[in-house]
Amino acid sequence: MQNPQMFNSKISQIGFIYPILDSINQEIIITDTLGQIEYLNLRARTNLFSETKELKNIKEIFATLINKYELVDANELNLLLEKTFLPENFIGKTFKIKLLKTTLCHYMVTTSPVYDSENGHLGRIWIFTNITAEEKINDLRSEYISLASHQLKSPAANLRGFLATMLDGGFGNVSPYFLEPLTIATKSAEQLTELVNSLLNIDVFESGNLVSSLELTNVVSFLADFVEILKSTILPLPNIQFINQTDQTESFILIDSLLIKQLLTNLLDNSIKYSPPNSQIDLILVQCHPNLIIMVKDRGKGIPKNQQEQIFQKFFRADNTRLEINGSGLGLYYVKKALSEMGGNISFESIQNQGTTFTIEIPLATNT
Repeated sequence: MQNPQMFNSKISQIGFIYPILDSINQEIIITDTLGQIEYLNLRARTNLFSETKELKNIKEIFATLINKYELVDANELNLLLEKTFLPENFIGKTFKIKLLKTTLCHYMVTTSPVYDSENGHLGRIWIFTNITAEEKINDLRSEYISLASHQLKSPAANLRGFLATMLDGGFGNVSPYFLEPLTIATKSAEQLTELVNSLLNIDVFESGNLVSSLELTNVVSFLADFVEILKSTILPLPNIQFINQTDQTESFILIDSLLIKQLLTNLLDNSIKYSPPNSQIDLILVQCHPNLIIMVKDRGKGIPKNQQEQIFQKFFRADNTRLEINGSGLGLYYVKKALSEMGGNISFESIQNQGTTFTIEIPLATNT
């Protein structure tokens, strides 16, 4: 067991550290390796933890938070606590609490180990940052985007349909002089419609209005048929191959087939756009149970290594594609957001100018 005096003695060697911590405009707690509280800074003692400052253990403080306030993410908070007592762990997590059951507040909790060169792991520092103002701005921005997207949906669809009808000769023969500008206008209308639809899909997840429709589906034939239909509806015809790495020709599982089609369409659309013409793209069924695992592999431009951490951010586009290829920067954000809502995950491996492989993993519902 850790010497209870060791932590304090080490901290006391730097006599000015407590006044510094007290001057910081965030709630800060320092604990030893067992979670025993060594210090709360001034803001922690007078604000969020004013009624819990007599407690001795970080677990007791978290339990009190859960009991006192209406925590929206109480389970997430408990999971955070369980994962934080390993020396190598650095964890940041946002959770929501309703202070006094009236005001919704947002806090970012960050915890990191504290080390000493002689004694190794001494404990942890916990930083609670109130990000309510930032979240309100994000909410307002999302509301504006949602409203604008709904208002644009019908005009964009009408414009796209009108131009496509003109281009097909529905209003009479098109003069060769107008053929090129009409083609450009039609493609622009299609891009606008896709952007609006992407924003509306994202709004469904961010507003918490996702309604999942599960069906018992043979995932092997579902994916094979999906690839064939996709190949017949995209021009020029893409070279997409379905590869079944399982030993099964049939595997009936409960999935939301429409949602999975949307996710795979986003991934395959990216692969097609960022790959050379007729370059092979693989849709690979890796595993059916206990989780559904699907890979999308291309031989395209790849993602620059220094930008790979940003690839799932909303509206982000890599430098090697931004100027050459049209896109909204929403496809991968949507895929990650949707999978997160489903309890799934997405990962990728990418080498610039060699290609990218995305892997999605979806937990399966049980047929009860």
